[in-house]
Amino acid sequence: YLREQGRPVVALWGFGMSDAHHSPDTVRAIVRFIRNNTPGGAYIMAGVPAHWRTSVMDADPNPDFVRVWLEEFDAISPWTIGRYSDEQGADKFEEEKIRGDVQLITEHNGRQEANPGTMRKIDYIPVIWPGGSVGTRAVSAMSMLD
Repeated sequence: YLREQGRPVVALWGFGMSDAHHSPDTVRAIVRFIRNNTPGGAYIMAGVPAHWRTSVMDADPNPDFVRVWLEEFDAISPWTIGRYSDEQGADKFEEEKIRGDVQLITEHNGRQEANPGTMRKIDYIPVIWPGGSVGTRAVSAMSMLD
């Protein structure tokens, strides 16, 4: 079993997708139930739409989901499969989406470090699919967080 920070990892995929019809309150309730009913707590990762931060295209247009991702989860992992098909598309996606995602999370984590205990630190985990060199471009986003 995968553990992070000594806690079991629970990955929840599909909430906040444009066609899923979930509410932010439902997602909060599920995450809190898991966190509160796991002895020692859980490290909970959100498998989110690729456009989670901007609430467009594959993401539910309700902007409250952005607060849910930032307030309730320990990690955010945008689903980028099929969002680009070549190196140029990967570069464009990185510039238009991943860069802004990383900036938002970096700013959030800076506030968290300045005010410990008031919010949780968030990890950013890009989805990288094996077998294709285009997918490896997303790895560069990880180095932006260091």
